[in-house]
Amino acid sequence: MKPYLLSYFGSLLAGLLIMPAVIALSRRLGLVDKPHARKIHSRPTPRVGGIGIFLAAACMVGPALWAQGLLGNGFGHIDRPFAALLAASAAVFMVGLLDDVHSMSGQVKFLALGLSALVVCASGARIDSLSIGGLGVLDLGIWSWPVTVLWIVGVTVGLNFIDGADGLAGGIAAIASVVIAVIAVCFEQAFLALTMLALAGALCGFLFYNFNPAKTFMGDCGSMFLGFSLAAGAVVCASGAGSIVAVALPAVALGVPIMDAACTMVRRGVLERRSIFKAERGHIHHRLLDLGFKQKHAVVILYAVTLVATSLGAFMLVTAAWASVAIFLCVFTLLFLVFQMVGSVRLRETAEAIRGQRALRKELTHYKDSFEEIQLHIRVARDFEQWWSAVCQAAAHMRLAWISVKLAGDNGDTHTSVWRPADAVGLSNLTIVRLPVAAAQGPLSAEFELAVPFDGTLESAAHRITLFSRLLDETDLSGLLSPTEPAKETIDPRP
Repeated sequence: MKPYLLSYFGSLLAGLLIMPAVIALSRRLGLVDKPHARKIHSRPTPRVGGIGIFLAAACMVGPALWAQGLLGNGFGHIDRPFAALLAASAAVFMVGLLDDVHSMSGQVKFLALGLSALVVCASGARIDSLSIGGLGVLDLGIWSWPVTVLWIVGVTVGLNFIDGADGLAGGIAAIASVVIAVIAVCFEQAFLALTMLALAGALCGFLFYNFNPAKTFMGDCGSMFLGFSLAAGAVVCASGAGSIVAVALPAVALGVPIMDAACTMVRRGVLERRSIFKAERGHIHHRLLDLGFKQKHAVVILYAVTLVATSLGAFMLVTAAWASVAIFLCVFTLLFLVFQMVGSVRLRETAEAIRGQRALRKELTHYKDSFEEIQLHIRVARDFEQWWSAVCQAAAHMRLAWISVKLAGDNGDTHTSVWRPADAVGLSNLTIVRLPVAAAQGPLSAEFELAVPFDGTLESAAHRITLFSRLLDETDLSGLLSPTEPAKETIDPRP
């Protein structure tokens, strides 16, 4: 018991002592997080508190392992999965620190996380099977690699997303680290238990400076390091224990960031159609703030949700396999309902967005196919008649209200060619655009006009305008236009 107490309280004390120096260094180097429209703090705050968490935990892992008698005469007794966990977590910390100092793209960080997760997988720590209650066990085989990587990266991203309110990510990570430590003790994995307790102590020391009003933030070096360490630690624990509960219970403890990450992916990728790597203001703590809760209250509410979910999930340790699955599903159903109550889950809007985007993609694909077909006719046009015929064909395929080209000579004469379908749309439903015809040279100038029916999606109209612009850009009319080209009007006879 003494090594476990040493690991926790030693790192707690180290965190309390190290953090003031980290805060002072952050201010001196200008590593502060400034107020922003999507953020909720109102003054510049040091943003690399994760350095203190990492150092406080790291400085106690060795002494705690030695006190437990696990090191023997050196580090040779450390097994490969545990060594891979330590090395990969340190690498992820460095990537996060580089991002805090010199901003990195989300894609680069995502790649670094994936590679670090592969290191853990290569050490032998993988989610090899999934228990399906009394129905049996699903052996993942080669799929254990992508499932494990997805789990580790997903949890890391989730904890990074949730790090937007004072004390939130640190508190949830502290709860999760204690949960993994308890599981590790139950399955006699002292290495992992001591490490997770060191992490929990460092986080409690950090929270003394991070709880509202925060004196420092953990930054990406902290959130990425914590998320990766917890997710990979759960995998190492599960691979050593041979029980999926060793992953399922940490998943319950980390249910808030996992659910928030899932909602964020859907919100950004489907509802807002933006990059999932671009930050915005729509996480669950933002929702609670928008409902009128103060920041402290929002954080305490999410602490309470995490503790309730973890308490219910703890029954998985003492129940049969089928009951564990039922408990797991019930807990995540509870979390789902909590997220739905605060507005993070928007099923109806998501379903409508998916249907609308599917219809839009089908429509845009039709227009693009038509464009590529007509493009060939445009390129082989030898005179104005052939070119105009191809343009009219494109207008019909893209369902335009009308098109016209106006030719003007330097003597003041103008000639206009017009195409319109038999069922021309009323002017109130049109988007009208005038474009200069490319490469109009010599005594002639030319202007192209097209009317695009507006059917509720400006994106569709803009897409058709863009495609017609490409047709004009790719056409050199200087050899096709004639100063004596007569005016004409073409009516599409099709209804």
